[in-house]
Amino acid sequence: MNGQGVPAVRRVVVLIDPNRPLGALPEVATRVAADFGAELSVLYIEDPDLIRLASLSFTSELGEHTARSRQLDAEQLMRLWRQNAGRVESRFAAAAQSAGVGWSFRVERGLLLAL
Repeated sequence: MNGQGVPAVRRVVVLIDPNRPLGALPEVATRVAADFGAELSVLYIEDPDLIRLASLSFTSELGEHTARSRQLDAEQLMRLWRQNAGRVESRFAAAAQSAGVGWSFRVERGLLLAL
């Protein structure tokens, strides 16, 4: 509790969907954590249903820029997510270091609603 009887904020939790752009989220979330004197916890969430879907032999996707159809590949999807997770972690690391905020980063597989 702070001096006014309001619970102190100890942690700001940010949930990341690997299928959506980050925009300014690392900088904004870090600023919020710094303003509260809180730690920043980043949770990168991989969708198991999308991995299962990509594992089916009959699924395909349309290329974002080419509009060409190609077969979905679960291994490739997970590889892309790992690469993206590394970039996301780097962005949050830079923002947190710049703001002097303690932070953590975790990758989890699960449904966002279930976490």
